[in-house]
Amino acid sequence: MTPTVPSTLDAIERYVTENGRPLDVARFNHLSGRGNAQDVADALAGFQNEDGGFGHGLEGDLQANYDTDAGRWMPVSEAVNAHPHAGWWHFEAEKGGTSIHQSPWNPTAALTGYLWHYGFAGPVSLETLTEGAIAYLKAQADTDIEMHELHCLVQFAELAPAPHVGPLRELTMAAVERIVERERTEWEG
Repeated sequence: MTPTVPSTLDAIERYVTENGRPLDVARFNHLSGRGNAQDVADALAGFQNEDGGFGHGLEGDLQANYDTDAGRWMPVSEAVNAHPHAGWWHFEAEKGGTSIHQSPWNPTAALTGYLWHYGFAGPVSLETLTEGAIAYLKAQADTDIEMHELHCLVQFAELAPAPHVGPLRELTMAAVERIVERERTEWEG
């Protein structure tokens, strides 16, 4: 007798059941005809705010994916290699990740700004993260910052509260001034 290969749907179900949150499992069961809408609503209720909106980690990849050892959110994990992805997202363990991993404030700066802006606590003190970003910008005062990382720092500067907004804006604008090419003849490539 030849063993049967589980169907793709069976593999998905097993993965969701083993790795998903109760909400993910309820949604999968409902969509596959094995559960009902009330199970989804019941699971979703745990994410509802007092004002009727939703939060509390509904999109659970922010708080849980903060790397306390590195002091930042990593752009992607090695798991990205198992899925279709752009070349710059390819994770190379021997190089410490992707090329994006070489930019310590991408995406951490932008995420910290959003946490400040929307009034959410971070996995570590937002003050600590903010002071770290300011120290980084000061340390890079004579160095060009990679443009994607700088974009995250600019987003942070736009969202940070007082008294941090002033220093962040001053330092990010100086960094922008350093990397903007003003010579038209140099605009190729």
